[in-house]
Amino acid sequence: MPTHRVFFSHASVDKPVIRQLRRALSAFQIDAWLDERELLPGDSLWAGLAEGLSQADRVLVFLSEASLASRWVKRETAAALAREAREDQPLVVPILLGSVAPPTFLDDRVYIRVDTRNLAPAIVDLLRAVFRMRSVVLTSAEPERPHRLRSLASDLSEHAGAISAGTLHVVFDYFHA
Repeated sequence: MPTHRVFFSHASVDKPVIRQLRRALSAFQIDAWLDERELLPGDSLWAGLAEGLSQADRVLVFLSEASLASRWVKRETAAALAREAREDQPLVVPILLGSVAPPTFLDDRVYIRVDTRNLAPAIVDLLRAVFRMRSVVLTSAEPERPHRLRSLASDLSEHAGAISAGTLHVVFDYFHA
């Protein structure tokens, strides 16, 4: 059972990295709303998007050259910002792909920059954003499959130098090998 729901607002051309990040977050019981997983042929696109946006704990807006030109990403972001203003709670998290700069309407936000050659620091930052915590303790949502956590934790630990001090703690409590 997912503990948090997030909505991925993105351009279709960015799907490869979006899928990788969705898979990584799912290991931590984060349910990421992704159009290709949620919508069926014949579904109303806007009704489906609106439902996903309304159920999300966070809206992750992936910004790339393509998404900045996308009318769908603009609509999703506008809807999320309106909900954020109504609820007076942080909801929208800008995520920069490539060398894109944050758009003016999001330039007051702390953003996450994704380096597609090394996703580990972005995954940690995404976990911090979703759970609204300064540090992250990595535990497995699937104790029966510890190899998944061990692999991810190993990747993240290798790149700890690229991650701000104090933001990464890896827990191996149940690894009594």
